[in-house]
Amino acid sequence: MKCWIASFPRSGNTFFRNILYYVYGLESSTWHRESTYPVDENYDRFPFVKTHLLPRDLVPSDENIPAIYLVRDGRDAMVSIAHHRKDIVHPGSDFTDNLREAIVAAEGSFFGGWSRNANEWIERADLIIKYEDLIRDPRSVFRRVESLIDLPEANWDNLPDFKSMKFGNPKYGGQTTSKTINISPEEFSKKFFRKGVAGSWKKEISTDLLDLFNGLHGETMERLGYSKGPEGVGQNQLLDYCAMKKLEILPIEESENEKKTKILIESNKLQVSKNDGIKRYLIQLLKGFDEVNRMGHPSFHFDLLIGNRIVPLSEYMAHIRSESVDVKLYEKLLLGVKKTVKNLLPNGIYEPIAKVYRNSPARSLLRQTRSKVSKKEEEELINKFRGEPGGYDLIHLPLPQNFRAIQNLDGNLVVTVHDITHRIFPEYHTRQNIEQSEEGMQFCLSQANRFLSISENTTSDLTKQYPVDAARVETVYEAADSKTFYRNFNAHLSAEVKEKYQIGIEPYFLCLSTIEPRKNLLNTVRGFLLFKENNPDASIQLLIAGDKGWGSEHELAALTRGRPDVNFTGFIQDRDLHVLYSDALAFCYLSHYEGFGLPPLEAMSCKTPVLHSNRSSLGEVVGSNGLIANPDLPEDIAQNMEMLFSDADLRADLVQRGFEHAMRFSWRKTVFQTLEVYQKCIR
Repeated sequence: MKCWIASFPRSGNTFFRNILYYVYGLESSTWHRESTYPVDENYDRFPFVKTHLLPRDLVPSDENIPAIYLVRDGRDAMVSIAHHRKDIVHPGSDFTDNLREAIVAAEGSFFGGWSRNANEWIERADLIIKYEDLIRDPRSVFRRVESLIDLPEANWDNLPDFKSMKFGNPKYGGQTTSKTINISPEEFSKKFFRKGVAGSWKKEISTDLLDLFNGLHGETMERLGYSKGPEGVGQNQLLDYCAMKKLEILPIEESENEKKTKILIESNKLQVSKNDGIKRYLIQLLKGFDEVNRMGHPSFHFDLLIGNRIVPLSEYMAHIRSESVDVKLYEKLLLGVKKTVKNLLPNGIYEPIAKVYRNSPARSLLRQTRSKVSKKEEEELINKFRGEPGGYDLIHLPLPQNFRAIQNLDGNLVVTVHDITHRIFPEYHTRQNIEQSEEGMQFCLSQANRFLSISENTTSDLTKQYPVDAARVETVYEAADSKTFYRNFNAHLSAEVKEKYQIGIEPYFLCLSTIEPRKNLLNTVRGFLLFKENNPDASIQLLIAGDKGWGSEHELAALTRGRPDVNFTGFIQDRDLHVLYSDALAFCYLSHYEGFGLPPLEAMSCKTPVLHSNRSSLGEVVGSNGLIANPDLPEDIAQNMEMLFSDADLRADLVQRGFEHAMRFSWRKTVFQTLEVYQKCIR
């Protein structure tokens, strides 16, 4: 065997095989595990072997055998496979049901599902070919194949097209070898070869199923250079470096002698237990840079500065990945024990025991134990490394207040500025925080080559408050993590999360923020109480999720005393947040000021309507895709809450517009734009 030809079904594999046969005179075979038709006994003696299976399922499993992966816009692949099942695999089955099943790919069906199939093959394949390129310019595509595999001389006069395959009897795809399909080869060809065009999904996927697809596969779509958003949003050309390198979208000069750019990222935020916006920002950047590292981009080497230790990014992220696997195994074990006990005990006995467990400190102790074990392992990892931090081409400081960690180091300096509230709104800060923030900014003004700003509003504040040349400031937006924040359709999970945080069955408005003056929770609560006063029969609660902060907790306690319809949940784990967002009637974010404002974007990604203040950057992040209330006027907040509560059509409109708007933001784009700033700074 010379090479594997792999793909998710309906992604151009058959067309590729026909080109090999008619243009190059090469036959190919298939490797599968289906019971309806046999595998060729000598399939591995053919020069090319087609498969839809995941790399781990290959036989032979020799990784030295080259592999070509064909990938197609996942939406077109979904539509095509739904038709294929309706017309050939399960004649007469429902197209929409087939489409939904293919999108969800429950329990690893459909060859692992589109995203898993694509992501695992990206790691394995030596050459990645886009279906859209194959049908547009097959000669150029096969020039790339010829650079990987020695092929006979081509006869392009024999190039087949989709019309000849659809209405003829081509070598591959023109007949069925399955005994369960009793149709002629000609009829099979007509059904097998549909249109051979890109973008047919636009007329065939409903809005709900498109949203489901985007929630499950949007990140992989973007990784491969397809738009993850709806029609009208331009394709994102900022592919990850793996795709750029293998798809040859952007040329990358590689040389064994090329000197890598050494980048040091101050990362002490990683050791802070509170998962605030700045820590989220840092983690998302590191995930993106780690992918750049793992895919072998030749230009960069990343290290982290944690305490007084230099930790290679690759080592740290390998630890994080292994930890996440351990956590999943841990959780599966506990859930398995729970399910076994529940099945063994009668419901009348199980429920009282479960209630005692939920109200006991056992669950919290288990979580704390796991956290301590994880923290100890991380400390051991960090302590493995020493060395003087020197010889870096660039240093990135994600938070000016942490300047002391890097103040004695040499190298071009990039600083991320999240907001300037310590100067604009000092009343929202403690004296200590004001002093630390200003000291950090003064250091950065004198030392930084470039500033990264997370919104145009922050860019404007920075250049107004300090003598910073606008040419030194680059605006790079944040985004909602699509792996974490997506619409929840699992009713069982929803019930578990509500039980976990003692939320109850009533609908709710959701607030998510640390309790502090800037977040304006006092006026939000006043607005809600006024809304309930004007609508005494309205069955709805106000859910306030987040850590305790400072400055307003006593006033909030007095305002909500004796109000069971105002519920403080405390800290919410990340894995539960998308459920709370998804189940909320609306998300309320009436902050006085935000440098960016991630929570509204997260809510919109979960298809939840947003009520927000049009202050600072929130106009950029939410725009006209949410309801706007004056944060200083509780009566205005109450009026907007009433509109959201009573008008289902309004909520539906905000949901759709908000979701489409949220798709325009991307952490992958953030990572690439940050790398571009690094390169500008070094040049």
